Amino acid sequence: ARAADGEITATGLAAQLMGAELDVTGTVQPDPEAFSASGDVTASVADLARFAEISGQRGLRGSLDLSLTGTSSDGANAFDVTTSLQGRDLATGIAQLDRLLGGRLSLDAEAGRTPERIEITSIDLETQQVSLTASGDGAGGPVNINARLANLGLFVPDFSGPLTASGTLRLEGPAAERVTLDIDANGPGGTTAALSGTVVDYAQTLDLAASGRLPLALVNPFIEPRALNGTAQYDLRVQGPPALSSVTGTVTTQGTTVALPNAGFAIDDLSGTARLGQSRVETDFTAQMREGGQLSVTGPVGLTPGFDAGLRIGLAELVLTDGRIYTTTANGQVTID
Repeated sequence: ARAADGEITATGLAAQLMGAELDVTGTVQPDPEAFSASGDVTASVADLARFAEISGQRGLRGSLDLSLTGTSSDGANAFDVTTSLQGRDLATGIAQLDRLLGGRLSLDAEAGRTPERIEITSIDLETQQVSLTASGDGAGGPVNINARLANLGLFVPDFSGPLTASGTLRLEGPAAERVTLDIDANGPGGTTAALSGTVVDYAQTLDLAASGRLPLALVNPFIEPRALNGTAQYDLRVQGPPALSSVTGTVTTQGTTVALPNAGFAIDDLSGTARLGQSRVETDFTAQMREGGQLSVTGPVGLTPGFDAGLRIGLAELVLTDGRIYTTTANGQVTID
């Protein structure tokens, strides 16, 4: 129906398709100089499997219910949205995502936009494995964030336990062109991370500082049968575009053990520091070999194509053996330029 002032009202608009139902109620003032709109939308999909072929995800299944209430004013320059999404018996056919979902999804959110900024009042997301809450004052203040992965062991079997993160975000600009963040995270195996700084123009320019500790065994599933056991401490800065040339800082490890079964040897104590800057890494490491002797590596390696190097590899009473036929000791220096 259309009122005398041109406002259009829609009541009880409904549609059905492949078991999905959609209902819309709302009003629209189409005058370009005074555009405004408000409405309610509800949608339900009883059987997502009906859309598996269309989506290309053959494992898609479950059901979804969506409700959305919103208003828009100031010529569509301002709006407020409240939404709720509930999913049951969900699966996507994407193994990693399905582990996180655990069959269920619950999302409630309230957000808006003014000509000056995006405003987040609340977000509450929960699956079987993931929870995320965000709360703001709705007036441009910082948004408080809390996130939790119930069990990192789903992806890294040797590190069972929760991974948590908390901190603040501040969205600046009409479309959040600048994001200021301050986040701390903790996880299994002594994992810690502190991330702070700014992200500008949707990550085209970064000014971020990151520091913490990372168990090196996290990479073991990707390098089998080789294995690392130890901790890396990092203190890094990214200033500029998202590229290696923008990264400076240090990564240090002490007492790390390394198993290299295919090569027939192992390292009982790998210690040293890698310093990053100007698109290269300056290495300074020593390795105490299990069979005896020491190996040292110093010098730069470029991080851009060509990977120019100036490495000095020192051998000191290094025991070389196949464990059956021969055993010998090596001393000397190898240069890689």
